Amino acid sequence: MAKKSKIAKYHKQLELIERYADLRRELKAKGDYEGLRKLPLDSNPNRLKLRDRIDGRPTPICASLALVGSIFATWPIRGNCLGSKKPAGREWSFHFFFAIIISVDGGGKMALDLDVIRKDIDQVDEEIVALLEKRMDLVSQVVAYKKESGKAILDTGREQAVLERVQSLVNNPDYKTTIRDSFADLMAQSRAYQKERLDD
Repeated sequence: MAKKSKIAKYHKQLELIERYADLRRELKAKGDYEGLRKLPLDSNPNRLKLRDRIDGRPTPICASLALVGSIFATWPIRGNCLGSKKPAGREWSFHFFFAIIISVDGGGKMALDLDVIRKDIDQVDEEIVALLEKRMDLVSQVVAYKKESGKAILDTGREQAVLERVQSLVNNPDYKTTIRDSFADLMAQSRAYQKERLDD
């Protein structure tokens, strides 16, 4: 187990790298090396010393998983690795290295693999935008109905029911409040849109 101060320094450096990542990329694209030199030294990912994701020890044997050998070797016992066995002697043999089932951080991606993560986020955002457009099409139909019937824009009972239903659909308890609040904001924007269209 690494010292807590070392682990804290490592995570602080990760945050610093992420904070300056966009600016560093922009300066590199412009060829502004003077500007790059003015950035904090530890914001350079090349200066980062990788550490094990589990106990913080340095120099992981597998950088893409951020695990040191001693941790990696215990995975067959924990049931985290398929097709592995312990032969005579001290070293472990892994016949199906590529078949590892990652149980760390829900996928084993490195914290520094920001470009890949951001591409995944961009893809999800595209899907969200398409669904939001579809939702707004339906909201427009609601506007037409309310305009015809004179029904009020705000339906507190309906909104409360939607929020409760949304929260019940969230599997990860850590996300429940955030997603519920996001939908509350979404419905507030929907009301603003409805008011604007009804006032036309």
